[in-house]
Amino acid sequence: TQSRSSAASDVYKRQVSKTHAQISVVGDALLIDDLRSTNGVAVCPGGSIEAAVAVEPGHSTQARAGDTVQLGDYVVRIGRAR
Repeated sequence: TQSRSSAASDVYKRQVSKTHAQISVVGDALLIDDLRSTNGVAVCPGGSIEAAVAVEPGHSTQARAGDTVQLGDYVVRIGRAR
C-alpha cells in the first residue's frame, strides 16, 4: 500500500511536472513557454479565464502584471515587485 504522502506526491506529479513550463524575463517582458506539458499552460489576461490564451509549445506568450498563468490545476498571479 502507498503511504499518504506518497499518494499525494503522485497526484501532484500528474498536475504539474518539474519541466512543465519555463518563465523568462527578456527586457521588460515576462515570457511563458509550455515545455510540452501534458496538462497545458494558459495565460489569462487580467485573470479572466474566459479570455485565456493557450500557450503552444515552442511559442512564447507574454504575461503582464494582473494576468494569471494556469499550470495544470495551479494558478499563478503575475505582479510587479514594489
